Amino acid sequence: MLTWPAPSPCIQPDPTIPSMILCCGDVEQNPGPDFKREIQQNTRDPPEYQEHHQIPSNSGTSTVVFETRNVRNKLSLSRNNSRRIPGSTPYVSLFSDEYIQLDSDSGDELPDPAESSRIPNLCEELVTLKSKLHVADDGNKITKFNINRHDVMDGARRAINRKSFCPRRKMSVKFTDDIGSPEGAVDEGGPKRELLRLLLKNIQFSNIFEALSSGAYKDAGTIIAMSIVHGGPAPKFFNQLLFDMMVGRKVHPTLEDVQDIDMKGKIKKLKDCTNLEDIDLNLSSAGLSTIMNISGSGRPVRNLEDRDFLVQDLLHFVVVGRVTEALSQLTLGLKTLGLYDRMKENPAVFEEVFLNNSNAEIAAATMEAIFVDITFSLAGSNRRKTEEKIVGFWRDFLLDIEENSTELELNLSEVLAFTTGADSVPLLGFDPSPSITFTECGRFPRANTCAMEIALPLNVTPFEEFKESMIFGIKNSPGFGKA
Repeated sequence: MLTWPAPSPCIQPDPTIPSMILCCGDVEQNPGPDFKREIQQNTRDPPEYQEHHQIPSNSGTSTVVFETRNVRNKLSLSRNNSRRIPGSTPYVSLFSDEYIQLDSDSGDELPDPAESSRIPNLCEELVTLKSKLHVADDGNKITKFNINRHDVMDGARRAINRKSFCPRRKMSVKFTDDIGSPEGAVDEGGPKRELLRLLLKNIQFSNIFEALSSGAYKDAGTIIAMSIVHGGPAPKFFNQLLFDMMVGRKVHPTLEDVQDIDMKGKIKKLKDCTNLEDIDLNLSSAGLSTIMNISGSGRPVRNLEDRDFLVQDLLHFVVVGRVTEALSQLTLGLKTLGLYDRMKENPAVFEEVFLNNSNAEIAAATMEAIFVDITFSLAGSNRRKTEEKIVGFWRDFLLDIEENSTELELNLSEVLAFTTGADSVPLLGFDPSPSITFTECGRFPRANTCAMEIALPLNVTPFEEFKESMIFGIKNSPGFGKA
């Protein structure tokens, strides 16, 4: 019980102040000199408590009563004129005897400003984008990709430029240099992950911003968007400057951002000039005057400060201006499945998806965590003992690859691709999780990239022979299925 202390004897009530009751909830008429207040809240609200208090009240004193509710719904003012001095006009008489409703009686809570201003994290953004896949109208339809590994981009562009193409549909991938059927490659299949991986590598090393081709950049943007939303690898090969340009941030290019070696040398010579004579000589002999005219940066150079402004104009044109059309095509393709709108809304969140992180290689511990689902035989059986021994070989094999990838000419990304079709972990992880089984058929590992399952050979010992069999099987299996 909480009891309010009696009023200080040094403070006397002012009879000229009318009595007023302020309630949060229903109006409470003059409660009298003594009253109790009880508050009970259910377990869905803040911790339950009860509070009782008494306030001594003398005639003519101001009385304030607060009644707590689970949800604020009304604010009301009412007059108590029992001790008003004749001829006086109390301030509260300006209010009429009625409710001033701030919220409706429906009990709806006011929105939390902190919650409404919260920026979604990357996982939430990706889940939202992925929810647009396989909608009711397209759930039973597929998009077919007929791909040759020697020219993956050609087959992919044919597919996405087909009139019936819809990025929301499931993907069915058939590699024409393989024999047989698409191996159940619809939607979550390994061939789909393999195709998206090969396409992103093709885009990464294709000098995409050095030449324009009809629709090539739009198609590249479409492929990138589909890879992100359909569970393929992330395009982690963009630099900060290019990403900032894509999302509309203001950029300040430097000499290091110029990829054209010849142009970079010319601008550097101009930047290093220390007098007007050298500046004029470089502008004429280096052929920069033509670039100045094209870029519209024909400002006169009267001093070294003007030289610096001219260098910045040239850098902006060479780095930004010359790729404007290509960048426009790329962002148009990135609008596929709503990706670009989310990038513009929360660019900081998507930096993790696009920015180059070449030093982040898969570790042996990561591989162990990925392949945590192991199908063992009955405990206590002879086969179970052999399987447990082979699991130890597998983990040592991963450690050896991690430490000696150059010497062994194999890395853990290739081991992952052998089993799943993807050489990196998707942004939302694998679904279902990759698993390990065992086989007594042959000396080499077998993989099902659709089920993301690797079968380790049981009849290969000691460890060195096991490692050699694993390396040979993985390196000599360019297609899908079995090594």
